[in-house]
Amino acid sequence: MKIKKYNQFNEELRALSMYKCPICRGALYRTDAGGLSVTLQCASDEAKFWDFPRGSEESKKAHDHFMRSTTIISNEDWNKVEKG
Repeated sequence: MKIKKYNQFNEELRALSMYKCPICRGALYRTDAGGLSVTLQCASDEAKFWDFPRGSEESKKAHDHFMRSTTIISNEDWNKVEKG
């Protein structure tokens, strides 16, 4: 069971490396909880709005970066990339 999860994790990381943030070209990570599509968003420090004081200019800027980085991929396309 652990090997299967590890292999699945590695496959997902490989698939994610194909996609980059449209703003900073940084890495994206999966933020959806499953469903009809896969949602990816920026993982850079510049997009981590939760690391800044709530309501600050930095937080607003980071949240904008995070939201504008959103990349949505159909499950069909995601499965093609994952199987590569």
